[in-house]
Order: sequence, then structure tokens, then C-alpha cells
Amino acid sequence: MMMILTASPDDDFDRIAGHVAELQHLADHEQAVWEYRAIARDGHEVWLRSIETVFTRAADGGVLRHIGVAFDITAEKNAEAVLRQANASLTQQLADRGNAAQLSGA
Repeated sequence: MMMILTASPDDDFDRIAGHVAELQHLADHEQAVWEYRAIARDGHEVWLRSIETVFTRAADGGVLRHIGVAFDITAEKNAEAVLRQANASLTQQLADRGNAAQLSGA
């Protein structure tokens, strides 16, 4: 599925700027991997995992161009959120049972 991205959520712009700065320090053949959110043309939020490397350097060694590929990992991020919520719920249930056992003197 081809997805046209229009922007990133406002709170991700600093992370994106940091990633672009990180690319300037990549060694040849080194890869930068990062995850970020983007807004699809239809307005829904997606998570992407991008793997990038230096494509062209300037005479002084600075990065002129980089190339990469991005994968939609929205389903993975959603599953992680569900697992975190389930883990928090189970942790709370165990704590509640422990408290109940202490109160009953068991």
C-alpha cells in the first residue's frame, strides 16, 4: 500500500531534527535506524521505522545526501501498547491480591 505522508506530529519535530543531525556523523556503510510518527494524507497517524545510510558526501566529508527505506510499524506499536496495558493491569491485580491476602491474615 502506497501512503503519502503530509507531516509529522508537532512533538516529533525535535526528534526528527536530532535524527538529521545524527546522519551527519554516520561513517561510511553505517546505518541509522529510528522510529517516528507521521501523519498520512487521510489524517491518521502511522509509525515508521526508517533505516538510512549516507549516499553522497561533500569534499569535506559532510553528508550531502542520504538514502533509506521506511517500514510501516503501526501494527507493531499498537500491539506493544496493548501488551503494556495488559501488563499494567495484571501487575495491579497481583498487587491487589497481595494486599487482600495481607488484610485477611493469610
